[in-house]
Amino acid sequence: MRPSFFSLYKRGRYLRTPDIGDDSDAAKKQRKETERFAVAALAFCLRHDEGFRRHFWEKICRVQGVDPGEMPRITDGDIEVEPHQWADLRLTSVNGTDRFMWVIEAKAGAPLAKKQNPTKDEFRKKGVGYGRLFRDAEAKLRTKMRYIVLGASKDLELPARKKVPGISVQQRSWADLLEGMPRKGIVKDLRRFQNLRWLGGSGVSWRN
Repeated sequence: MRPSFFSLYKRGRYLRTPDIGDDSDAAKKQRKETERFAVAALAFCLRHDEGFRRHFWEKICRVQGVDPGEMPRITDGDIEVEPHQWADLRLTSVNGTDRFMWVIEAKAGAPLAKKQNPTKDEFRKKGVGYGRLFRDAEAKLRTKMRYIVLGASKDLELPARKKVPGISVQQRSWADLLEGMPRKGIVKDLRRFQNLRWLGGSGVSWRN
């Protein structure tokens, strides 16, 4: 077996994704594990490839007109997978008194729950909503908070610079990540995924 993300993906039996509309417990579990694989692969590349880290920040994380023009200092130790239930992937930057945090909610076929959705009241619900949990964890630290929904199948119609309980919220697609993505090293391996349904059903392919 060639050591690669795609080989691990196949060995993990993720290729046979559940049909749309299949709400069985088995289908939900498989979608969740697929999302975890996608996030883990992203995090590995983010930690080990600074060029990809910069690309990911610019294409997925950065809030236009609010965040700095260039990526602030983010080290491999600032990249975390599932540090809390409300963060699939988290990037943090601390530079003097400036503290930024980008929380990514990644979707790979599973629907966006109301508590994960910035357009729903549940997102702000105490003890439940991901926005409220994020804010309560970081507000006292004066963190500049960013929440990004990546790969949701439906357009959330979020206006530019939308803020929900002090958090700048954005929606990004897997296609946004693919645009201009580097084609070398471990990132080239990441691009070997082809026609995967977890790319938001957009028909986008990751190719060599």
